[in-house]
Amino acid sequence: MLKETARQNNWRQIVARPNFIIGASKGNFMSLATSIALYAQAKKALGEKLTFPGNAVSYELPYAHSIAGQNAKAQIFLATSDRAKGPYNMQSEEEVKWSDLWPQIAE
Repeated sequence: MLKETARQNNWRQIVARPNFIIGASKGNFMSLATSIALYAQAKKALGEKLTFPGNAVSYELPYAHSIAGQNAKAQIFLATSDRAKGPYNMQSEEEVKWSDLWPQIAE
C-alpha cells in the first residue's frame, strides 16, 4: 500500500544519516551532549572523577560530528527540494578529538 501511494504521489525516498549529534533537541535525548551530561551527573553523584569512558585509541581519533540545528535545516531542504537526491551523510566540517575536548568537559 505504501509503495502504491508513493508511486501515485511521485514520492521519493531520501536517506539522511547524521554522525554523532551534538546539540539540544526538545524532547529528544539522543544527543551526545545529553549523554555526556547524564554520565557526568552519575559520576558526580557517585563521588567519582569524570573519566573518559572510552579507550586510549578512541581518545586520540578525530571524529566528525553533526550539529542538531544543521541537521534540521538539511532535512527541511531534503524534504522540500526537487533537486534533493540521496543518500546524504550529514556532518560538521570540523573534526574534533576527545583528547582536546574531554579536559574542557571534565573541567
